[in-house]
Amino acid sequence: MGIEVLPASITDKPLIQRMMELYQYDFSEIEGTDLNKHGYFGYPYLDYYWVEADRYPFIVQVDEKLAGFVLA
Repeated sequence: MGIEVLPASITDKPLIQRMMELYQYDFSEIEGTDLNKHGYFGYPYLDYYWVEADRYPFIVQVDEKLAGFVLA
């Protein structure tokens, strides 16, 4: 099993946004969150991962298939 954690470029942002929606959906029942008026959970801080020096976005692949993301 080959696991890769790759730095995410700004062009990967839409991909991370889509995965973030799935992540937030999974936790919405536990956290009591709901969709906004546009039908998204949203994550207002995602843009910061490409403009602030102390934030790092990553894409995770397993056997060259998309497996997730990391925001550090």
